[in-house]
Amino acid sequence: MSNPLVTHDATTKELRNNPAAFAEKEEYVASIDWEKDVGDNVEPGDVLATIQWNDNSRESLKAPNGCAGTVSYLNKNIRFENLEYEPSQLLAQIS
Repeated sequence: MSNPLVTHDATTKELRNNPAAFAEKEEYVASIDWEKDVGDNVEPGDVLATIQWNDNSRESLKAPNGCAGTVSYLNKNIRFENLEYEPSQLLAQIS
């Protein structure tokens, strides 16, 4: 089973990319389109964003278990070329 693309820290409420999961992918991220916005409510399993890979395939980025609350921050300047490298990037904050 592959690694989840994101991790959620229940203490800091941060949603971060999982570099190991992005490194496992054969494709690279072409874009991330946020489906939620600041102020929106989130429950586990909700689609937060759609990732478009360079081969034009798409994948939903879903809120992991334990990730619930209100979107208080969305990173609109994600460095796609660094998603497979440490350190992880802050993608969103769900408070």
